Amino acid sequence: MTYPKTWFRLAEVTPLALHALSCAGARRGDTAPGEHLRWSSIDGVDRLTCPGQPDDTHDGGGDRYDVPAATALMWRPERQRQLHPAADPARTLPLTTGPIPLIHALRKARTAALHWVALSPDGEHGAVAQISAHRPQIVPHRTTWSTAEVVARSVGSDLYPYLPRAYPALVADGWRDHTGGLLARFTRATAAEIVRDVRAHLADLPAADAARLGLIGLDWHGDAILINRIAGATIGQIDRCYPDGDSYYSLGAYLWGWQHLSDSPWPHVPAGRRP
Repeated sequence: MTYPKTWFRLAEVTPLALHALSCAGARRGDTAPGEHLRWSSIDGVDRLTCPGQPDDTHDGGGDRYDVPAATALMWRPERQRQLHPAADPARTLPLTTGPIPLIHALRKARTAALHWVALSPDGEHGAVAQISAHRPQIVPHRTTWSTAEVVARSVGSDLYPYLPRAYPALVADGWRDHTGGLLARFTRATAAEIVRDVRAHLADLPAADAARLGLIGLDWHGDAILINRIAGATIGQIDRCYPDGDSYYSLGAYLWGWQHLSDSPWPHVPAGRRP
C-alpha cells in the first residue's frame, strides 16, 4: 500500500529527538540499537515516541514523551482514527545514521524557517523523513467541505483571551485534528480579519503577559501569513500559511482548535459583525 506522508511539527520533534539522544548516551552499556525514535500507531493515531524511557511514555512528572502526528482523523463522536496509519506495525526512525543524519538536519532546520517533518515508510520496518517549510494540504484528496461559522478555542495558550468573533469558513467533512478541533479554511478576506483580530488582542495585553504566556502573533509576508510564537524577548516563526489551490487559507490548522459557533460555551459575535 502507498501511504500519504505523515506530518509532524518540527518544534515538537526536535526536543523529542534530543531527549532520545541523551537517553541513548546514558545506556551505552546495553544492547539497544542505535539512536532512533519509534514511529507507531497508538489508539489509532500515529505518534513518535522516545524509546529511552523505562516505560517509553512518561517522565517522573507524568509528561508523555511522545508527539502526535498533525494528521487529519476520521471523526465520529465515539471514535477517531487515521484513515491509513502508516506506522502499524511500528517503525524505526534513525537519528544518527545516513549521509545527513536526521539529528543534524533537525538542528539546522530550527534556524532555517523550516517547520514540518514529513515521514514516509522505508522498507518493512524503517522510515525516512523530509523537512519542509510548510505543508501543501491539511486533509486527504477529494475531501468535501461544508460552510460553517467557527470560533477559536484559544490561540497559542488556553489563557489567551479567545477571539470574540465567529468567522465564516469551509470545514472538512468527517475530518478533525487529534484534539477534536475542526479543520477549517478561509477566504483571504476572512483570513485578514483573523490576523487583524489577533493583533488587536495582543495590542490590548501588556508585553510582559504576551511573552509569559507564549502567545501567537500573525503577520503578512506577501501572500503568506507568518505564524509567530512570542517567548520572552524573542519572536520565533513556527509556521507559514499559504493559500491553497482554491485560494483559501487553512489558518490555525493543527495549531489551535476551531469549533462550531453552536458548540462554544462562550459568547461570540456572529460572523459579519464587529464586536
